[in-house]
Amino acid sequence: MNDDNKMIQMDPFDDNATFTTTEVADYFEKSPQTIRNWSDDVHMYMSIYAGTNAGRNRTYTLTDIRVLQY
Repeated sequence: MNDDNKMIQMDPFDDNATFTTTEVADYFEKSPQTIRNWSDDVHMYMSIYAGTNAGRNRTYTLTDIRVLQY
C-alpha cells in the first residue's frame, strides 16, 4: 500500500478526529485483533476510549495512533 493513500481523510490538525479499530488496523496493515492487543499492552498511554477499559467499541485519537507507532 502506498503511504500517500493511507487515511486520506485524516486531518493532522483535527485533535477531535477519531478512528475505529478497523481503520487503525488498515493504516498499520495489521488485523484489528493485533491493534486491540497492542492497545492493551500500552493502555496506560492511551485515551480512555482506546485502552483496555474502552469496552466493545474502541475509538482511537491521533495521539493514540502515535503511541501505537512506537
